[in-house]
Amino acid sequence: MFLRKKDDTPVYASVLMISITICVWFLLILGFLKKFDIYNAFSNPASEVFLVAIYFVLLFFLYRFYRKDRASKILKEFDEKSLFFKNFWTAITIIMLILPIVSTALLVNSHIK
Repeated sequence: MFLRKKDDTPVYASVLMISITICVWFLLILGFLKKFDIYNAFSNPASEVFLVAIYFVLLFFLYRFYRKDRASKILKEFDEKSLFFKNFWTAITIIMLILPIVSTALLVNSHIK
């Protein structure tokens, strides 16, 4: 699913998943702004190039933030948490991934009618 690289690490996959989730949420917000005629970011090709540039800056900062030693520390702290805490954050993560997809489908469906 993700681009593979030599010596692929969980940090690499995590950064890609976080950046994709942030971008989906950002595009969902832009879609709502367009739907309610507040702002149309997709009307100008220059703004689309700007959005791509923002994505690459986001990737850069996520890679800087999730260094291997920091990721190891986060995983170690997470492993020490209770099962309830782990299940809670697993549910939140799944909701944060699925909610924008469902919202976008509803937005598109209401726009078609």
